[in-house]
Amino acid sequence: HNQHYITRLLLEENAHVLLETKFGIETEKLGEGDQHMPYVKIPDRGWVRMAVLAREAAEDSQGTNTFNLLEHQLDLFTKLCQGRNLYAMEQVQKFITWDEVFHCLRDISLPPSLRAKYCSILISQYIDVGENWSILEQPTLSFIYDKVSKNPYAEIASEPGRSITNCRLSEFPDLRSWINEFLEKNQRMPINNVGQNELIEQVLRLLYCLVGFGYYADAQSIKQL
Repeated sequence: HNQHYITRLLLEENAHVLLETKFGIETEKLGEGDQHMPYVKIPDRGWVRMAVLAREAAEDSQGTNTFNLLEHQLDLFTKLCQGRNLYAMEQVQKFITWDEVFHCLRDISLPPSLRAKYCSILISQYIDVGENWSILEQPTLSFIYDKVSKNPYAEIASEPGRSITNCRLSEFPDLRSWINEFLEKNQRMPINNVGQNELIEQVLRLLYCLVGFGYYADAQSIKQL
């Protein structure tokens, strides 16, 4: 299997060729606020804030090649995890965390195109995984009588982060709030704003997955949509 082979060859046996990223590093040179930002470790430069690297790339300076490598590395992580490749997911988690992914998705100091890639990783690494399955594509028509609830939607509403299929995503309330806020501010897709349109597309994909997996099951969440 190509995904398994590439994961083993690159992430396990040759991880030194990959860019190292980290969310929230602590050194004497950093201010308190900077400790909660994403960083990229660059040869001969050490840890550099991801937003600084992105700005350097936009200015066509020394950060261009490194920034392009970062984008391609994120694309690779996404593709390795697609199809619920558990082995790849376990290896990718050694290089990137939920905190980094969710922060970078929301960080307006980063280019929208980079945020879109983090959104793709969030879907393939944390959402389209495990026992999450689409209630739209695979409806359940048979039930165990003793386990049938009189009002399953009320139960879901009382336990944020629980889907109607009984899966749990503890980060869902924060994720839902951010999605609602983001889509409220981005109701148009101007043709000349390619990066932002890519981000909107990925956020809509994320929303589609969450709805399909049954996390938007209570009346309030549906109304907010």
